[in-house]
Amino acid sequence: MKKKILVGFLIITFVTLVSIGVTKAYFTSSTSNDDNSFSSGTISLSISDENNQEYTSSAWNVENIAPGWNTGSNPLVKTFRINNSGSLDLKYQAAFNTNIPDGENNEALYQSMMIAYKIGNNNWVNDKKMEDLVNDSSITGTILANNPGQDILIRPYLPTSADNTAQGGTFNFNLAVRATQTDNPGFNE
Repeated sequence: MKKKILVGFLIITFVTLVSIGVTKAYFTSSTSNDDNSFSSGTISLSISDENNQEYTSSAWNVENIAPGWNTGSNPLVKTFRINNSGSLDLKYQAAFNTNIPDGENNEALYQSMMIAYKIGNNNWVNDKKMEDLVNDSSITGTILANNPGQDILIRPYLPTSADNTAQGGTFNFNLAVRATQTDNPGFNE
């Protein structure tokens, strides 16, 4: 009998505790922070003149050059402004690419042509052979995001040492620029 009373008492206690637990109320609240997003930055490269007019055709077409051309006190200098309208800082490398039509005179003119260049406010780099700057990445720089750009001034010239084999020669070139974000360790300036 004592056992039945004890079992009955345990059942009543259990039911009482369960009903108290079920009827208890606790205050709660929740919130969220919506519309989180990630977006990647950009680098956007262009080449323009000193007035920020993009080159849509060749920057120059020069004919009838001769030994001593463009070596005087008022040389022809062309500005190539490297612009970054992207949201990330970039570093760049610039090099010349050439197209030399078949012909001995064309090759001789190309091999005789010299280049002087200047990056930004740095000093002029003189007496570089055009052929040494082809596919060479020695023209380098860094441009901040949305920056007005960095000027590369180029002065080609034909030294007086150019001989008769360069007569009637012609070749084409372009300034090729490649860029990456500044913290890319796989891209050397």
